[in-house]
Amino acid sequence: MVLKKQIMTKEGKPYITEDKKELFEYTLEVGDEFIPQSENIIIKEFKFKNYSIPVLLKGDKENIFIKLTPGQAEALRKKRDGYTDAKGVKHEPIQLTQHIFICYAYKFEGKDCVGIGLKKDKTPPKTFDDFKDE
Repeated sequence: MVLKKQIMTKEGKPYITEDKKELFEYTLEVGDEFIPQSENIIIKEFKFKNYSIPVLLKGDKENIFIKLTPGQAEALRKKRDGYTDAKGVKHEPIQLTQHIFICYAYKFEGKDCVGIGLKKDKTPPKTFDDFKDE
């Protein structure tokens, strides 16, 4: 499930907004499934870049903003804009909000990382013959 971390002030106390809500930072973990609720990745620049996107997680009823790594943000951008892979295969752009994404594990330079990919449906589409028995 998504990792939820409370945002703290410099003094080590929970950060509370003007409307008396505590702030949390959400990051993806292996096995998380989600549907982006926007086509745009939010980029905020301070001393470094922060990436986030609103998503609807599998099993949740409300949207949350997920903090993305630069690699995760790039993966979503490539899916949205279309790209040509290393083998020369052209991938058409997709609408992020119309697809389910799943998080998977991989290693990069000896570190465990979480990647984002499209969830592939392994069941064949139903035909009219499938509904005759129902």
